[in-house]
Amino acid sequence: MDREIMKEDIAEAYKRELDGFKEIIAPLKTSAIALELEEKPFEYGWCYTDHKDGKSVGGTRSEKFYEYSEMVDFIEETLANYGLPMPKADEIFHGTDENLLFVNSHGVVVRIGPKQNIEDCVNPAIVQPLHWIKDEASGCVISIYPGMDIYQSVNHSNIAPSWRMGEAMNFFGNNSVDDHWNNKGYIPVIVDDEGTEKMLEIQLDPSARYDGPRKDKIDVNVPNSLSLRDAIDSLSQAARKKSEEKRNKSKINNGKSLKTDFNIELYRQAFDYHAPLRRAFALAFDADSPIKDKRRAKRLAWKMAQYFHDRGYQIWGHPSSRLKISPEKRDALIAYMKDQLGFENKKKEDRSKVQRELLQTRRLKSPWKEKPKN
Repeated sequence: MDREIMKEDIAEAYKRELDGFKEIIAPLKTSAIALELEEKPFEYGWCYTDHKDGKSVGGTRSEKFYEYSEMVDFIEETLANYGLPMPKADEIFHGTDENLLFVNSHGVVVRIGPKQNIEDCVNPAIVQPLHWIKDEASGCVISIYPGMDIYQSVNHSNIAPSWRMGEAMNFFGNNSVDDHWNNKGYIPVIVDDEGTEKMLEIQLDPSARYDGPRKDKIDVNVPNSLSLRDAIDSLSQAARKKSEEKRNKSKINNGKSLKTDFNIELYRQAFDYHAPLRRAFALAFDADSPIKDKRRAKRLAWKMAQYFHDRGYQIWGHPSSRLKISPEKRDALIAYMKDQLGFENKKKEDRSKVQRELLQTRRLKSPWKEKPKN
């Protein structure tokens, strides 16, 4: 019975995502044609971030999982399924727990190894994968993560007002043993009604060993990347409840909003930053995806990643500041609503006065490929 319910839930999730697939792909196709964006080949690179000089590729930090007999077939088949070439030996970086492939051409990082635990690291203050595939036999996981700004690549006068990275991870239910500057990534978030964009710091190097769940973290279930959204929603709701409890106990604030209320929404926004990519990858690469033309879906998913990286993916809409109205306009709006509901003294208002405008340009970054200036 539970298995049948899970199948229905997954089917409903795919239906929901499929309904929004055209909305996401349409602007990509239109812009790609207009800009003559040609598909480019995948290109792996070395890692020059924080204390690394790029030459540590092929070092001794983690095991060479790609040489394990019980994993090599899975790794080759999965990379081929993703459309990625098998890397050369000097293109594989040995991280602490995984082998890493830095895809310079598209701004994503591929993580390979059996020590990944996606579920343990679900947290809006930790970067979340775009997609992953697990081999049940060997336990090996291949996951794809979005590239983002790092500590050295951001303007630190433009950091979003929020918790420290470790505090945020704790608040949403994870430990933060690995809370160091060289593990900080940054995602742009909108911090006010005027559309001001600032950089929010999150953990860019998830590790179940160092960043595993705290005892008070609520249980979440993430069988696939589409389920991440519901899991993040649950963690955000739990965080709001925790914030509410703090507010009720606080005599100083007299029941007013706390800083935590603001922060929760910023981290939820940071998770949504890569939502179009996550949806496209799920529909293209999930075994249960309802998309019939998988080959085309895979091309579009990678083309979207390329678009994010090379051009920037534009989000259009109505900024909340443009929707604020004066008391006079509010009265007119009430009159309009009464008109729509069938009240007398009808007088229609022109709803086209609020124009859509560019709210945000979302990007995949590849700062790891920049060699030190010295």
